[in-house]
Amino acid sequence: NHHKNTRSLSVEDEIRGTVSLHHKEGRLYKAGKDMVTGILDLSDVTVEDVMVHRSNIFMVDIDDEPKEIINQVIDSPYSRIPVWKDNSENIIGLIHAKNILKILSKKNSKEIKKNDIKNSLVKTWFVPETTSLKDQLQMHLTRKIKLAMVIDEYGALNGIISLEDIIEEIVGDISDEHDLDLSDITRERDGSLIVNGTTEIRNINRSYGWKLPEEEANTISGFLIHESRSFPKNGQVFHFYGFKF
Repeated sequence: NHHKNTRSLSVEDEIRGTVSLHHKEGRLYKAGKDMVTGILDLSDVTVEDVMVHRSNIFMVDIDDEPKEIINQVIDSPYSRIPVWKDNSENIIGLIHAKNILKILSKKNSKEIKKNDIKNSLVKTWFVPETTSLKDQLQMHLTRKIKLAMVIDEYGALNGIISLEDIIEEIVGDISDEHDLDLSDITRERDGSLIVNGTTEIRNINRSYGWKLPEEEANTISGFLIHESRSFPKNGQVFHFYGFKF
């Protein structure tokens, strides 16, 4: 096993070296280099690192009126929506917009009953937050699922992860740079940056080549709270890891 692990590590290093060399020599576009590197990094990243946190999940209560549920699904930008009963921790399935449209093709919204919606729910998969993205990607592909609910060590809902989240992680540098420049980070004339506190550290590190630690916090806000051991006040200044905050 030790020999096998050593061999796989050397192969991985070989691939990284080849990618870097071809990139330097101009034979590999940055997008291609980033994608290959992103795939190699999947084993080092967990679903918790890239999931959508539970506070940002759009969910539907099965006990709402059927007409209201249908309106929520139609108005939502998502094609698959988690459904809960009694409390938001108790996820009983996923509503697929396609299934709702099938129901609407047979009945008008006033005729639809709760059981119609219940019977259309898709099975939900639950995965531990410590699952590597490599394993998670394998699960998405072998089971042909698009969404999975992420749970912590106690079985409590922690977030949601989609196949798109993993793909974005692989090609992240291609899209994240533009996303960050437009919405999360503003560069001032003096070269300083105004950063949204909810911006993920790993996105900043990847986009700007920084090496801020990612182990103890996911966002810039969390990073500052952790490093300063306080809740920063307006105007406070900190110096961490070669940067002035």
